[in-house]
Amino acid sequence: MLKKVFLVALSTLFFAAGCKKEQTSLSIDDIPTKARIVGNITCMTQLVDSTHNGNSTHIYAGVSNRKVTLTIDNSELAPNGKGEGFSVFAGITDMNGNFDIEVPVIDANTSVTVIPEPFIGSYVHKTVIKDVYDTYYEETENVEALFSASRTFSVSPYGITVADFEYNTQKR
Repeated sequence: MLKKVFLVALSTLFFAAGCKKEQTSLSIDDIPTKARIVGNITCMTQLVDSTHNGNSTHIYAGVSNRKVTLTIDNSELAPNGKGEGFSVFAGITDMNGNFDIEVPVIDANTSVTVIPEPFIGSYVHKTVIKDVYDTYYEETENVEALFSASRTFSVSPYGITVADFEYNTQKR
């Protein structure tokens, strides 16, 4: 009987030792140091050209409720620098175009690419014209355009990086 109890205890010990969990990969949650990327994304809402003096004025406004995606090359997150692929983080701009997203970082000068969601929209193009009689008048046109943007920023552990920028426009 004592021999049976000993064999059961010994087999249980071997079974438990064989079930030891080994970590074979690094999870984003395993990186304790974080950085914040805060920013404001705007787009052109109006372009005013003055033909009589050659000046142009661009008027911008914050872009609300747009998804903002941040990507980091996994080689920058791996302690040995041998990670593959990219890690992706996302947030949404508020009603003024502001966003605040936290990402894991290991080293200073980690590159983070910020990509706001592109969209098709329009802006107003006004042309102020001065005729030969010194009378000013305006011509107004709604211009449909693709609004897109992408910028890369350098971040550091426990740092806050300001990532303010505007959408580029491409007429359709």
